[in-house]
Amino acid sequence: MKRVTVITEKDGKRLAAAFADGRAVSLSVEDPADPPLAGCVFTARVQHRVGNLDACFAEIRPGEMAFLEVHGAPPAPGSVITVQVTADRKGDKNARVSGKLVFSDSLAVLQSGMSHVGVSNKITDEAVRTRLHELADAYMSPEYGFILRTAAAAAPEEALKAQLASLAARYENCKRGQYLQPYSLLDTPDPAWLSSARDAILRADALGEDLPEIVTDLPAVAEACRSRLPEHLQACVRVYERTDIALYRVYGFDKVLSEATARRVWLPGGGNLVIDRTEAMTVIDVNSAKSVKGKKTKAENTLKVDMEAAAEAARQLRLRNLSGIILIDFIDPATPKDEEELIRHLCRELGKDPVTAEFVEMTKLHFAVLTRKRVSAPLSEMLAGLSGKEA
Repeated sequence: MKRVTVITEKDGKRLAAAFADGRAVSLSVEDPADPPLAGCVFTARVQHRVGNLDACFAEIRPGEMAFLEVHGAPPAPGSVITVQVTADRKGDKNARVSGKLVFSDSLAVLQSGMSHVGVSNKITDEAVRTRLHELADAYMSPEYGFILRTAAAAAPEEALKAQLASLAARYENCKRGQYLQPYSLLDTPDPAWLSSARDAILRADALGEDLPEIVTDLPAVAEACRSRLPEHLQACVRVYERTDIALYRVYGFDKVLSEATARRVWLPGGGNLVIDRTEAMTVIDVNSAKSVKGKKTKAENTLKVDMEAAAEAARQLRLRNLSGIILIDFIDPATPKDEEELIRHLCRELGKDPVTAEFVEMTKLHFAVLTRKRVSAPLSEMLAGLSGKEA
């Protein structure tokens, strides 16, 4: 499977799309002049408490308030504390911040307030789990713990040690923020598009898979990508230099954007998905539409449409960056065996998502209930201000 991440700019927005075998599987849009704050660490001045709630407002930048949920004794108004932005401001809702710090890299995650080492459940070899535990224990602190990602199992030991040490250094640097003035920016994470593209390359290298490629027409972006990769992988970053046709058009970004915002998505066999977002959830309706039975029985055709729908629905969740509760209204499978096969297929497709996406249950009405972790705004919100698109 050929994988490439393409990074370019259009109308002042930075676009990054990941393609697998020529099809877009993820897409992000960012304003370089106003990058998202999620993940940034600030020294903030505590303001007033929020009614009877265990929460208060903290001023992270002059005049910019953020909602801070408090666990335990609330900090005194006027005090300066270190916080990390967990959710960007949305409309008239303030950004949300936390006193717990989380730093992520391709092989490991550091989390303050955690007193143990966690290992990905996808690593099932007990000998490997024990080895990783012992290795990470050497970098533990009473103030934080580590979660080791799946790729850590196959990563060189020195690479994992370097990441653990780097994460610990970031934490210690932010800890010193308590001695600084309020509104100081202590740590800024890599942009989502950079960390995602880098992690894909590092993971493929660790597992001995074909290496993905990063293609960009922005020299500064290429340099930033190379600086986050070891020397032997920097050749995976390529600068597009043709002037007769823009990179944006070579990879058909207009078509990708159109597909990622369309309400109806067609399936290979003639069926389609209808995707609707509400305040509470996302609902995906599966229709047989133009699907032709041919020599297949009704049961076989139903399963075929549902299997195509499961794969495409999982792809659309990534492409549109949908999160929260998702309901998929499949065509009723003919037999319990067909339903079990459909669920297994759906779970496999969800497993390809780098963001945590889980199958919860299949209801009696054949609604598949899923959840997907929110890590950033949905694509529809990212697209606000891009020419010809609306949030």
